[in-house]
Amino acid sequence: MRTTRILLSISGLAFAGAGVAAIQPESKQPEMKSREGVVTPAHRAPTIEDFAPIAGHWRTQAQGRVYEEIWLPPSNGQMTGALRSFDAEGKLLLLELLTVTEIEGGLEYRLRHFDGEMTPWDSEAESPLIMRGTRYVDGRTLFDEVEGADSLAGAIIDLGTPDRMSFILSFSEVQGGGGFRLTFERVGSDFGPNTGAPITPD
Repeated sequence: MRTTRILLSISGLAFAGAGVAAIQPESKQPEMKSREGVVTPAHRAPTIEDFAPIAGHWRTQAQGRVYEEIWLPPSNGQMTGALRSFDAEGKLLLLELLTVTEIEGGLEYRLRHFDGEMTPWDSEAESPLIMRGTRYVDGRTLFDEVEGADSLAGAIIDLGTPDRMSFILSFSEVQGGGGFRLTFERVGSDFGPNTGAPITPD
């Protein structure tokens, strides 16, 4: 189950036991779309400035856990972030260190997981999980090159709506295909609480 935990935690979501079994993947993997909902090949390479709206403090709840994520503004072509997850009693369960770096042709997203004792996950002891994104359209970056998680086909990070960021994970056939969406809200915004949910049409 370690690989499955890696996949879900990319978006700040780490389930175990029944929580994993409760996820019902969609029959269709998420696709790169414009705001009008049209699947389009039109795109360009993303830049670190496209990712700049992620800077700040974010929060969401899912499966009885709270997730908080903080990102620093861009500096020298890179952004740095951290995530923490805790249960209803406030017990720290998960930490993530995150970076997004501008590379030739796009962005590189790196993350490494730790438990509440700051012990790194065995699967990432030698190398972090790496995703590369080369396509950007209408606030969305598609990361479709993945190293370190065979069950993950890619992810879309959607920053096109002010004060919201959504992670849309796309699973490989090893994981049964389909996808999953988790939406964070900026702390201090007017949006109410939300929960992780299977992908539904926009």
